[in-house]
Amino acid sequence: MLKSILNTQKIIISAALVLTAACSNSKFSGGQSLDQPLNSTQGETPVVIPSTPTVQTPPIIQVPPNTEVPMPTTQNPPVVETPPSQPVIPTEPVPPTQSEQPTAPVVVNPPTEPAPVTPPSQCVPVSEISQLTKILFLVDTSGSNRGFFGLGGTDSHKKFRLGSIQNFFSRYQGKTNFEWGFMTFSGHSASDFVGHDGENSFATNPLLMQKALNHFSQVRDSGNTPYKAALNHALRAIEKDPDVHSAKNPQYFVILLSDGFPTDIDEPEEIKNNIQKLLDTSPHNVSLSTVFYGHKHEWDADEAIELLTSMAQMGNGQFANATDPKSTINIDYLIPQPAVCPK
Repeated sequence: MLKSILNTQKIIISAALVLTAACSNSKFSGGQSLDQPLNSTQGETPVVIPSTPTVQTPPIIQVPPNTEVPMPTTQNPPVVETPPSQPVIPTEPVPPTQSEQPTAPVVVNPPTEPAPVTPPSQCVPVSEISQLTKILFLVDTSGSNRGFFGLGGTDSHKKFRLGSIQNFFSRYQGKTNFEWGFMTFSGHSASDFVGHDGENSFATNPLLMQKALNHFSQVRDSGNTPYKAALNHALRAIEKDPDVHSAKNPQYFVILLSDGFPTDIDEPEEIKNNIQKLLDTSPHNVSLSTVFYGHKHEWDADEAIELLTSMAQMGNGQFANATDPKSTINIDYLIPQPAVCPK
């Protein structure tokens, strides 16, 4: 088919060339050519008729019958979707996909007759504690208690310290499962009023504890406030207690009372190591509670309160802030319980 089309084009092109040559050599009637003026007369200005440019008509391709001419295929350019300049906000919220759907809580229908709920732990008043219990008091006897430079002390007559401990001891001295320890700290060391250097620091005989309290009432407050010395003394007392790892499984309540910030540490973080060692002597059986009874206007009161609070938290105990050191506090609320006992 392509060869037939080429032959036809050759015939048409040849005919076109012959026709062009004939036109260029032809003359009008009178022997004038197309370039010459018509009806020119002597003495008259000849009128020149411009020749008409020849417009070449593209050759017509004759297609034989029953011949299919392939048509050029026009490909449409791909449509590029331009994102809008601003995101389209739907009028209604689009629900999240299945992967984004939050896990719905499993709802369990309650029984028709709910069973009574028993709390996991209940308050056990101190008077009803049946486990072997050893209570150790660490009492601040620094000079700020007595006062200096003409300033009044925080507890110059020991009404707060001695009064609070004596009231607690008087209530529970008859409990045969309670043992008692009493230590003071001042200057750079601590003193054991029941035992000796950590030996036999817990009295089973209440008379020994009362003797220690009577001795304390005569002690002169002076010196610094060495928290670390007091905690180390308590550590030795528990470590050397013959019952600490026995089948009796005693619980130890250590209660520290102070009116100021410690003088034997540079940073509050230092005391954490001493507390952890104390707790490790008998895991889950030792607690540390703290009491602040200083004046709020003292320069170190805020720091002391913050430190004593954190010590009680780390020691799994209770913290008490005595706003009026001229009165007393109830030591019962410094004994940690599984649940808060009503006051």
